[in-house]
Amino acid sequence: MIDAMVPRRMTIAAATAAIVASAVLHAKQSTPWWDRAEVLSSRHYRIKSDLPEGDVRRIGRHLDTMYEAYARRLASLPPRGLEHLDVMAFASQADYLTTLKGRFGIDATGTRGIFFRRQDGGGLAFWTGAVPWRRVEHVIQHEGFHQFAASRFGDALPSWVNEGVAEYFGASYVIGGRLVTGQAPPRAVAEVAAAVGIREHIPFGVMLTMTGGEWMARVQEGGASLLYRQAWSMAYFLVHGEHGRYTGAFEQYLRLINRGVRSEDAFADAFGTSDITAFEERWRTFALAQSPGTFAAAVERLEFLADGALALARSGVVPGTLEDLRGALQSTDFQRTVQRHGYIEVLRAEDASLYELPAISPGAPAPRLVVEVRRRPVSPRERIFAQRLPRPPDIGTDGLVPGDLAVVWHRDLDSGDLSWELEVGK
Repeated sequence: MIDAMVPRRMTIAAATAAIVASAVLHAKQSTPWWDRAEVLSSRHYRIKSDLPEGDVRRIGRHLDTMYEAYARRLASLPPRGLEHLDVMAFASQADYLTTLKGRFGIDATGTRGIFFRRQDGGGLAFWTGAVPWRRVEHVIQHEGFHQFAASRFGDALPSWVNEGVAEYFGASYVIGGRLVTGQAPPRAVAEVAAAVGIREHIPFGVMLTMTGGEWMARVQEGGASLLYRQAWSMAYFLVHGEHGRYTGAFEQYLRLINRGVRSEDAFADAFGTSDITAFEERWRTFALAQSPGTFAAAVERLEFLADGALALARSGVVPGTLEDLRGALQSTDFQRTVQRHGYIEVLRAEDASLYELPAISPGAPAPRLVVEVRRRPVSPRERIFAQRLPRPPDIGTDGLVPGDLAVVWHRDLDSGDLSWELEVGK
């Protein structure tokens, strides 16, 4: 059916051009990534990439936004050495793995992005693939903090702070050019509260003194999920807990580490107590009472529903309401799997919380998830593709602060495949 849209006869010039284009593409793909990737610079970064220029510039803008957020949060900390703000953005996972292994001796299997340092070079490296932009953003935000922190602390920053603050920034969002921080991811809040409730969390004293090697050992033993999420929770508490009571002390703690003071000594000095147990109890009380961020919950729900709606569309099913979508996903036992740092997060259609949003504050009306099918003009080519893969319903929010989100569907007019992004105010 699609073949009917291609001319049956091709001129000699057109055929020659097609052959040349194919040969150029083959030659480019057979050239090592390092030799064919081009370099662009943003305000702060040097980016080497094989992605289209528009994508690289978008990455550069996002990197710059995050750099300036890191700098504001750690404004009082002078660099301890030169900043090396090199970035490698790969279009494919294969090039990412091959280049890091062959050029730097790094096995990056199972990662979407890493920050690394070597005497012969290093930097922030990640691959994009055919995934929604938000997943790329999270990697940039998390690993980008490690890159920034390296120039302020070297290897002195305790693992819990390094990973906790990286996750804090990883859970932020750039909305209309403005960074929204302080969002509490629902799964992180729930897991930490559950561990605290039965006292299976990691003691503060252990977290404060844990070395990088001990951190990795716990990750390899299967404890990554709680480890990263508790580090995030501790960092969140020190920034926002008890109406920001500890923010100044946390900044002083980081200043002392920047000057070379040991973590446990810096903590006692900055917070005015060596009684870690009493301080831990205040965090436990906070963690048990914490609610997920409404905006973070909306992002989680929309990503789940978008992936689910796309899976249904590939089976020819296009639900017209949220209840219809929920029923269809639950009848097929749909689940969404996301690779995190050393662990896998699985969201299942049977989870009722995935179809509603928490209120922004107690007593306030909760924003809504909205699903509907809208008729819109389409091109003849897209109409043909839609017979094989129909467009899923529109999915978004109503009443979300600081702005409503919507799933925006994109059709590839070469393959006919569909992808999605989250955008504001669509």
